[in-house]
Amino acid sequence: MTSTTRTCALPAARPSLWRRVMQFIGLARQRRDLRDLEPHLLDDIGVTRQDALREAEKPLWDVPRHWRR
Repeated sequence: MTSTTRTCALPAARPSLWRRVMQFIGLARQRRDLRDLEPHLLDDIGVTRQDALREAEKPLWDVPRHWRR
């Protein structure tokens, strides 16, 4: 019995879609981390607790403007 390795060429749109999905995952993680920061760390970066909570509550499709290009 022989083993064959199958390779599949991804369409050009796939890497872009995969990159976008990874950006969304990263954004969700960053927002969650911001929400969980201790008060003294929020002070260090100049963000109030309310600002952090507001950012963390944004939906995933509310992304930075430069992502919409």
